Amino acid sequence: MQKTLEEDNVLVIKSANRKRKREEEEADCRYIRPESRASPRSFVRKFRLPEKADTGAMAARCESGVFTVSLKKQPPPEKKAKSVQVAIA
Repeated sequence: MQKTLEEDNVLVIKSANRKRKREEEEADCRYIRPESRASPRSFVRKFRLPEKADTGAMAARCESGVFTVSLKKQPPPEKKAKSVQVAIA
């Protein structure tokens, strides 16, 4: 699985169709059998991330066939107090 971050905070997750080959030797015969994973197809998924997402702290993991991407929110900008002059008539 590949994860990339495109412009405009678009997260792209790709998976290619890869087959593994397992070789078995028995007596004088040799067998090669392709094995596919749970999903036999390739796929591409795109997700638009919110502007508040901290993409620098992105983490991804694949566990038991579940691909999880974790993001944190950026802290909100600190508000500065403004002083307003009031005219008294």
